[in-house]
Amino acid sequence: MKKPDSIPEAVVASALQRLRDALVKQGRRDLASTLLIEAKRGYLYVAERDGKPVCRLRYTGKIDDWDLQMFKWSSERYDTGGDFMFGGGTLEECVDTAIGGYQL
Repeated sequence: MKKPDSIPEAVVASALQRLRDALVKQGRRDLASTLLIEAKRGYLYVAERDGKPVCRLRYTGKIDDWDLQMFKWSSERYDTGGDFMFGGGTLEECVDTAIGGYQL
């Protein structure tokens, strides 16, 4: 599948609300209000409040199917080679895996 050049605005709005709702439901209201999430060039970029990258989610064209790329501090790049066991899923699964991996 060709990578989308951008994520439709309606998908971005829905994704942001779903992620915040999921974090609140998990009792992570602190993260719901402090994680920075930005849509750029077919990805949702997730960072800590201070701007440190956590991961990016590649939009596959389906709201419930995203590819997860964790930020690797060892190379200061996003993992595109599949070094992490979990490669994708729903928004909630991807972000849960990322914040668990960085113990946020």
